[in-house]
Amino acid sequence: MSIFFKESKDGSLTCSKDSISLHSSFNTKKEAERFVSMIDVSYLPSHIIITGPCIGYTEHFLRERFPQSQIISIQYSDQFNKYNSKWDKSFLFTEGSDVNIVSDELFSLIGEEKLFSTLFLSWKPSEKAWPELASKLWTSFKDLLAKAESIISTRNYFNKPWFINTLNFFTSIQNICHPQLTDKPIIITASGPSLSSALLFLKKNRQSYILLSASSSILPLIENGIIPDYCISTDGGWWAKKHLEPLLRKGISIPLIVPPEAAVPKEILSFMPIIPMSYNDFPDNLFFKQTGIPFIAGERNGTVSGTAALLALSITSGKVFFCGLDLSSAKEYQHTQPNALELINSKNDCRIKTLETRCSAASLPGNKALTIYRNWFASRNDTFYNRVSRLVTKRDKLAKIPHMDDIFIDENPTDLFPVTSGSSSLVTNKIKIKKSKIAKDIYHLLKNVKDEIETNPEKTYNYDWYRMAALKDLIHEERSGKKTISPEIIKKTRVFLDEAISKIYKIGN
Repeated sequence: MSIFFKESKDGSLTCSKDSISLHSSFNTKKEAERFVSMIDVSYLPSHIIITGPCIGYTEHFLRERFPQSQIISIQYSDQFNKYNSKWDKSFLFTEGSDVNIVSDELFSLIGEEKLFSTLFLSWKPSEKAWPELASKLWTSFKDLLAKAESIISTRNYFNKPWFINTLNFFTSIQNICHPQLTDKPIIITASGPSLSSALLFLKKNRQSYILLSASSSILPLIENGIIPDYCISTDGGWWAKKHLEPLLRKGISIPLIVPPEAAVPKEILSFMPIIPMSYNDFPDNLFFKQTGIPFIAGERNGTVSGTAALLALSITSGKVFFCGLDLSSAKEYQHTQPNALELINSKNDCRIKTLETRCSAASLPGNKALTIYRNWFASRNDTFYNRVSRLVTKRDKLAKIPHMDDIFIDENPTDLFPVTSGSSSLVTNKIKIKKSKIAKDIYHLLKNVKDEIETNPEKTYNYDWYRMAALKDLIHEERSGKKTISPEIIKKTRVFLDEAISKIYKIGN
C-alpha cells in the first residue's frame, strides 16, 4: 500500500495509492486552487483542519484566502512527513493510531471556544483512498464538537456560580497551609465500587502510605475508621458540598485541597486547614496576585482523579496508587456505599421509580463522562505509567486502563510499600488569613475592572470578564469576525460586576 510518486504534466510532483490519484496528473496547483475557491464558509475560521492533504498544494491557497487562520493537517501516511513543515501543526493518523488521542490533542491545541470557529476540510482523493480512516476520523470530529458544545454550555451556565464560589473562597478561608514534600507512597481514593474491596487493605496498611481522598470517597472511608491525610475537591456544583459535609458533622479536620471555584461550605473553609490550588487561569490568578495568598499549582481535568494524580506526583518522589478508579459503569451502585448523593437520591425511590430502575439507567453503556476520564488516563506518557498504578482485587473484574498497571492486593504484594523515611509533618507554611483585608483587596480590584470596562471596553484584558458574563454572545461575535464588543455584552458584564462588588462590599463592612 505504498504511495507511488511521479511527475505530472505541468512538471510538479503528483502521487497515487492503489490506482487512486491523490493529486491531479495534469495541473496539481490548479486543482488545489479550485478546491480552496469552492469552500463555502459563512464565518471567519480561527483554525482550519484539513485531512489527507498529501503533498499539500492546498496550503498556499488556504493561506491566501484565510491569512489569519492557523492551519492543521492530518495525514493518513507517514510518506508525507517531509511536507509537515508547510502546516502550523501536523498529525499522523494511520491504522495503528488511536483516534481518541488525536482528538484529545486537537482539543488541547484549539480549545472549546475556537472549535466553534474551526473549519474542517477533507481532501476528497485521500478520503477515497483511505475510506475507513477518514470515516473514523470524521466521526471523531463530530464527537469533538459535541464535547466542545457541552463544555461551553456548562461554562455558560456555571460561570456565575463558579465566580460566587471564588468570592466565597477568598472571603472565607482563615487557615491555609502547604503540603510537605515526601518520599512516601501516596494512595488516591476515588469512589468507584471497587473501593469497598480495598477498605480492609487500606486500614491494615494505614501507617505505610499517605492517603489523598477525592471528596466523593470521604464518607465510606470515615465510616470504616479511615481518616485521610488530605482531601481534594474540585467540582463547582452544589452536589460537591454534600460530599464534604460529613467532615463538618463529625468534626474531622484534615487539609483540604481546593481551587477557588470549587463548591465548599463556608463553615468548612473557615474551620479546616485549606491548601489553595490554582489552575493559573482566570479569574483566580488575578485574585491570588491581588491578595498575596500562596497556592500550589494544579492542572484542570475533566475528572478530579486526573488533577489528584498529577498533584500527588508533585508531592512525592515515591509511587502513586489508585483505589476505586473504576472508570466503567457498574450494574448496581455507581459508587462505593455509603455515598452522600445516593443518600439524597434514595429519598425519591418508590414503587414506581425503584432503586433498581435508577441504578440500571446509570449503568447503561456509552457514558460519555467515563469515556473522557478513561481516555485521559489512557493517553499519559511513560513517566506517568512508571509511577502510577491501580490497586484492585481479582473479584473486582475491572476493565483494564490502557498502559496502566493493575496490582492485585488480594495476592498480598510484599514490597508494595517499602520502608521510607517520610516526613513527620504533612503540611508547612501555616498562615492565618485576615478576612476583612482580603475582602477590601478584592473590592478594589473589581471596582478597577469595572472602571476599565467603562472607559476602555475594547482592551484585550477585559475579554476574560466578557467571557465570564456573556460567553456564548462573545463566541458568536468572534466567530462572525466582529472586531468590537457589542453594547449588550458590556451591559451584561457591568451587571455581573455590580453584583459581585455589592457582595464583597457587604463582607468587607
